[in-house]
Amino acid sequence: MRPLGLPTWSDKLVGEVVRLLAEAYYEPTFSDRPHGFRPRRGCHTALREVDQTWTGTAWFIEGDIADCFGSLDHQVLLSILGEKIHDQRFLRLVRNMLGAGYLEDWKWGATLSGAPQGGVASPILSNIYLHRLDEFVETVLIPEYTRGDRRARNPAYLEMQNLLAKARRRGDRAQARMLRQQKVACRARIRMIRDIEGCATSATRTIISWVLPDQNPRPSRSSCACPSSCVMNSGWNCPRTRP
Repeated sequence: MRPLGLPTWSDKLVGEVVRLLAEAYYEPTFSDRPHGFRPRRGCHTALREVDQTWTGTAWFIEGDIADCFGSLDHQVLLSILGEKIHDQRFLRLVRNMLGAGYLEDWKWGATLSGAPQGGVASPILSNIYLHRLDEFVETVLIPEYTRGDRRARNPAYLEMQNLLAKARRRGDRAQARMLRQQKVACRARIRMIRDIEGCATSATRTIISWVLPDQNPRPSRSSCACPSSCVMNSGWNCPRTRP
């Protein structure tokens, strides 16, 4: 089981002051990708970002940081804080909080790494620590694995355009009306879809896990198992053909 630290009321008060100061200073500098333990953000906003912006995604790479709170290196965290905070009293207070130790069965134990799992300031300190990971993903990994300078055309949308043109030439107004409705529902372009020439990568992170999508093209229309009346019979948005 994961150990849970329970600070005393005075430690909680000091931790809340540290959290307020650190959050006010570091929150504006954080990336838009993290959603864990941030004001007006959470799992729902992360899922909303995935649903609204990661269209055309075929599969995801999910990673998890095991024992995130308990594995924070105190010296690394203090050096990160010391880059922008030059008040030694504040840094000494954080150092004493991290190294205060714990009581278990009335026996004192040293905390050589990590932040208390139940500490008030632990989430903001973890976000400050993991901000380096966010910068590495955004400045190194994403540019390295992103290819192409424009989005690929949606084959399903092009197919609907051709069918609509044929229906108009035949004078089939009912078929043309139905195809226009399907065309409106089908996006002209898929954001960051991967083809032979182009590949795009994005990322999002909760407090201890992150997701990297790989935008591969979804199945073609022939693989859709829906009837012909399915509005999304292109297979690109049909739930039966989603990986």
